[in-house]
Amino acid sequence: MPAPRPDLDFLPHLCDRKPQINPLTRKLACITDEPLRPVVIIVPGDDEECHSEFVHRLQRIVLPDRLALGQAEAITRHQLTDLRPLKDVQDLWHELYDQWPSGERVADSRFEVIRGHVRQCVATHDRHLLFVSDFYSRDFDDVKRVLPLILEFWSTQWRDVKLKRAPFHCLCLRYERAYQKLPVPERRERERRAQELERLVQGLDPAAYPQIHCIKLDPLSQVDWSDVRYWTTDRHVMQHCSIPEDSIQALESELRVTRPMRQLAPHLAELARKFPNPRRSPS
Repeated sequence: MPAPRPDLDFLPHLCDRKPQINPLTRKLACITDEPLRPVVIIVPGDDEECHSEFVHRLQRIVLPDRLALGQAEAITRHQLTDLRPLKDVQDLWHELYDQWPSGERVADSRFEVIRGHVRQCVATHDRHLLFVSDFYSRDFDDVKRVLPLILEFWSTQWRDVKLKRAPFHCLCLRYERAYQKLPVPERRERERRAQELERLVQGLDPAAYPQIHCIKLDPLSQVDWSDVRYWTTDRHVMQHCSIPEDSIQALESELRVTRPMRQLAPHLAELARKFPNPRRSPS
């Protein structure tokens, strides 16, 4: 069954991400091998490159295509907000129990009962679960402590669990760069913390977690104009619109250089609206 067609505001986020998508799809080839294991996908990059929309692309297109999922087997996404307070692995069981609507609450609040309940709900879920967590370089001290705990959690707490579907956890690590309008001390501090988080990600070795599928993607970065031109030929984009080359040339002349995706996306969405595909079938 084909993937659902994206809406027009989402279309720009299908712009070429080969450095991330291609290695990811290759590594996903083995995630259905038995026994199933949790999958942790680390998505680093500048905050202006729209991590949330990239993860949405994984949920709606990349993972369903790779896993050959039909609509009845769609991936369920759930945001795990603010995991900075985690002090140990046990805390993540409580966060999953509190934040994820995993069915009926248990009457017994003992840790062993909560852990068993969450393990059972995840293990027997009918759909692939996609948990998403966002971390920012401004919180580097917390991220440095919490990131290893999350990897340890998925690596050590599920070894004896027979999973019906492999759960995913996307960790979006956002580098918040300095802006010229900020005071100099604040600019320097933001850049220092962004570089610290960048070094932390660079030093992370997925091979250190053989009990799970740990996939570290290349950092999200600005696309170039050749990527934008290739985007106009994407099958999902062409279902909705037919953008002529002279319009891309005009946009390139106007902007001169490409921008971070947060700034570029509205321009591409406007082109998608301006040039609808005349052969598009009714929605």
